[in-house]
Amino acid sequence: MGQPTIGDDWLILSFAAPVIGGAVLAGGHVSVPATLLGVVIVAIITQALVLFDIDPFLVQVVLGAMILAAVGANRFRESRLSRNLKRL
Repeated sequence: MGQPTIGDDWLILSFAAPVIGGAVLAGGHVSVPATLLGVVIVAIITQALVLFDIDPFLVQVVLGAMILAAVGANRFRESRLSRNLKRL
């Protein structure tokens, strides 16, 4: 018998790792080593929060905040790069 909700716990993890690794959400270059680094960062932070007996809901909140920070940093980098290209 199959469970329709079996992969729900993996959704944010599978999305967070490439984004934290630097994958551009609008398309572009994706680096495998950077994605692996994102996986390592997500795994270390998740396991540290579990070891400190943090509520699993807060673990999801921390991962969401990390995704937002990574997307914000990517947007900042893109806008800065486009500004520099316009000056040339």
